[in-house]
Amino acid sequence: MGKEKTVGTSDFYRHYVSVSNNPVQRTLFTQVMREYNDLLMDLLMTGKEVMLHKLASLRIHRYKTNPGRPKINWKESNALREELTKAGKHLWDGEKGEKWMIFFDQKWYTRIHWTKNLSSLKMKNKKHYRFLPARGMTGPKTKLKNLLASDDMAYLNFTWKTYDI
Repeated sequence: MGKEKTVGTSDFYRHYVSVSNNPVQRTLFTQVMREYNDLLMDLLMTGKEVMLHKLASLRIHRYKTNPGRPKINWKESNALREELTKAGKHLWDGEKGEKWMIFFDQKWYTRIHWTKNLSSLKMKNKKHYRFLPARGMTGPKTKLKNLLASDDMAYLNFTWKTYDI
């Protein structure tokens, strides 16, 4: 696999300017895109499926975790490693020392899923595309994480998927 090209707001704005007779300023365009994405994410977090014109649909799914392959909580693990190092403790080297890796213990995880197998999808080579939600302080992944942290029952809005990705 080669280097993936990510398409973002700058690419959308360049295309918009190239096809528009009277384009708006970039700052207004960016503000409208952000507000649209926020409203879209708010709708997804209620458990709704969002149909996108010629781009199939988006929905948040819950997936069962594989207990045989636990995921490392790097934020907590690195904090513990730093704490042990400052205390002068020997870190685990495979045989002895203080264990510092902390694993997530949830029975499920959530993911924003892009369904692209609909007949209305007119995109060529659709199997070569994938949906990567943005991160960052105001990105959809952070918004979803904050919702799940603040509301113990929020996960019930999302449909179960029985297969792993």
